[in-house]
Parts: sequence; structure tokens; C-alpha cells
Amino acid sequence: MVPEAPGGPVYAARIVARLDAEERRASLLQTRGVAVITTSGAIVSLLFVLGQSALRGQTELPWPVRLLLALSAIVFVVAVAFGLAVNWPRTRWQPDSRDLAGGVSKESWNLETGMHAAQALALSDAQHLQQAEAMNNRLALGLRLAVAAETTAIVLTVAAVVAALLHG
Repeated sequence: MVPEAPGGPVYAARIVARLDAEERRASLLQTRGVAVITTSGAIVSLLFVLGQSALRGQTELPWPVRLLLALSAIVFVVAVAFGLAVNWPRTRWQPDSRDLAGGVSKESWNLETGMHAAQALALSDAQHLQQAEAMNNRLALGLRLAVAAETTAIVLTVAAVVAALLHG
């Protein structure tokens, strides 16, 4: 009989706690991605309405204003694309059901301590944790890019409105 390693269960519990945290993190990142999409649409609508009000009476926009508004629209689309990418459905890693079925075969039972099963599940959870962290890091990068694009688009739209006001 192999003596029980006292550290294993402690690490296993820590891995499970981290997995729960990564699941919450993924949900939070996706919620923020939806917020970028929603606020991009609302802000661009509001700023274009304000711009239209400010430009009342002008029949043609000066080229710098048209350029800024075109760039703004393109960057808002980029922000929305990153927001959608953060929320794109992904397959979350799960242990293969064949591996789980193999774990309950007669040969795999360790009736004395049960440590074999606990170790196998902890190893599976550790692999899942590595994949969840990597996916969430990619989601976080996409969210940062979405927010940066949205901020840039807002600045461009405001610059266009200011340029139009100064021109007219």
C-alpha cells in the first residue's frame, strides 16, 4: 500500500476553487463584452444625433469632418466586433466521458484509500484550469481591445462634432 500524500487533497481543493473563480471570470468578461456592444450603439447614435443638431443648416460637411465621422464609424464597428468575439460561444473543456467511465471500472477502484480516483480527478481539474485560464486571458485581451476601440471611436466622433462646430 502506498502511503497517502497529505498535500494532494489540499492542492485538489485549491484547483477546484480556482476553477470556480475562472468560470465566474469568464461570465464577467462576457457580460462586459455585451456592455461594449450596447454602449457602442447607444453612444454612436447619441453622438451622431448631437452632430446632426450641431450641423443644422450646413448642406455639406467639410472633408475633415466627414473623414473623422467615417473613421469613427469604422472604429465603432471594430469595437462591436471585439465585443462579439468575447461573447462568441465556445466549447468549454470537459473530461472525456470515456475517461470517466474508465475511472469506475473494477480494476481502477482502490478500496483502501480512494486516492487513485481523487488524484485522477484532481489531474483532470488541473488540466481544465490551465485551459480555462488561457481562454479567459484571450477573452480579457479581446475585451481590452473592444474598450480601446470604443474609446477611440468616441474621441473621433467628438472631434468631428467639434470640427463641424468650428467650421460652421
